[in-house]
Amino acid sequence: MGLSIDSFTIADLRIQGISLRQILGAYELMIGLDITMPPSAQSPSSSATIYSARVHVKGEMGEAYIGWATPERPIEIRPTQYQGRLTPGLTVPIQPNQLAALDALRGMGDLSFTLTFYGAGTGSVGHQSISERTTHPVPRSEWIKQLGSCGARSILLFEVPLPLVENGSERHPIADHLRLAEERFRNGDYIGSVAACRTVMEELGTHKLGTASNLNQALTSLANDRTKQQKPEREAALWACLRHYTHLAHHGNSEGGTDTYTRGEAQMALTLAAAFVARSQE
Repeated sequence: MGLSIDSFTIADLRIQGISLRQILGAYELMIGLDITMPPSAQSPSSSATIYSARVHVKGEMGEAYIGWATPERPIEIRPTQYQGRLTPGLTVPIQPNQLAALDALRGMGDLSFTLTFYGAGTGSVGHQSISERTTHPVPRSEWIKQLGSCGARSILLFEVPLPLVENGSERHPIADHLRLAEERFRNGDYIGSVAACRTVMEELGTHKLGTASNLNQALTSLANDRTKQQKPEREAALWACLRHYTHLAHHGNSEGGTDTYTRGEAQMALTLAAAFVARSQE
């Protein structure tokens, strides 16, 4: 991409590479630039400053806007009588759910990132705005390598959104119980979170199967006729197994329950419950 001021190209800007870096609780998309400045004999008074870049991505399944990439400090391009070179970088914060969405957007193909750079320039006619665009492809093999190097491949398969189930204009009870389970988990009430997950599975059983008792029938069928079960019956058995697992949180010790659940156990129950609710909305 040629960056021009007063009809003269004062710099050639290209993307060296795009990579991922893990930070606390999230990731960063790092964009490395290579800016070459030719000798400025033609336009010695021209200069430019790049402040940010708007980032879009395109994949096999569509395209989307990611966010704004910013450098650590504005990129100052000041040509001199000699050829110069800059190699600055820009970063975009990426949340885990965004990373999962990016991988869904990629499908089985490559990704193509488009950056629109914004800044200001100065030339013989005064100040002027800068808006230049360039595109950089990232092959599938390279993207998968990036996911592995920053530890993201290990979490993508388990990135489950917390669904918000709606029934027309009114909230469905499943959504309320799922929110309650998440709130209790966040507050450290792990047994309360697991108990709320049990209610989610009961409500889901009623919503999808007509009655929660059909979840018990699914377990009976799993025990007695598992080889004859079709896919919907096996999926119902999975729901029933989670309900069965969370049952102990619903009763006290005198009734055969338990008051001890670890964070990991509660997280497993909440993740599975959210996944089942998300599945029921497809």
